[in-house]
Amino acid sequence: MWKLSNAKENEAKDSIRDSALARSKRAKGCVVTLAGSLMWACAGVAGQALFQTRGVTASSALPPCLIVAGLLLLVVQGVRENAAVFAPFRDRRSLVSLVLFALFGAAGNQFAYFLTDYYSNAAWAIAMCYTSPVYIIVYYAIKNRQMPGGLR
Repeated sequence: MWKLSNAKENEAKDSIRDSALARSKRAKGCVVTLAGSLMWACAGVAGQALFQTRGVTASSALPPCLIVAGLLLLVVQGVRENAAVFAPFRDRRSLVSLVLFALFGAAGNQFAYFLTDYYSNAAWAIAMCYTSPVYIIVYYAIKNRQMPGGLR
C-alpha cells in the first residue's frame, strides 16, 4: 500500500512540474510573440519614415534588412545549437527548399511589405502581410491535393 501511495504521489508531483513547465513555456512564447510584433511595428514605422523623409526605395531597403536578419538568426542559432546551424546547407534537398523559401517566401513577403509601406503606410502594409499565411496554406492544399488537417 505504501509503494502504491508513493507512486501516486510521485505521479502527482510530475504532473504539477509538467504543468508548471507548460505554463512557463506558454508565457515565454507570449512574450516572444509580443516582442516580435512590437519589433515588426517599429520596423514598419521606421521604414515609412525612411521612405518619406530620406527618399529610400523599397528595393534598396530590402537587401540590408534581410542580410542583417539572416545573419542574426544564424548567430543566435549557432550559439544555441553549435553544429546544427549549417545542417540545411549540407543536404541538397534541404538547401533547395531553403533557397526557394528564402526567395519566394521571406524575400517575397518582405518586398511586398516594403512596397506596400512605400506606396501607402505601415498599418496597411502590416495588414496585407498578415494575410500571407492564407496564401501559403492555399498553396500547400493545392500542391498536396488535400485540405489542411483542421479543415478535413
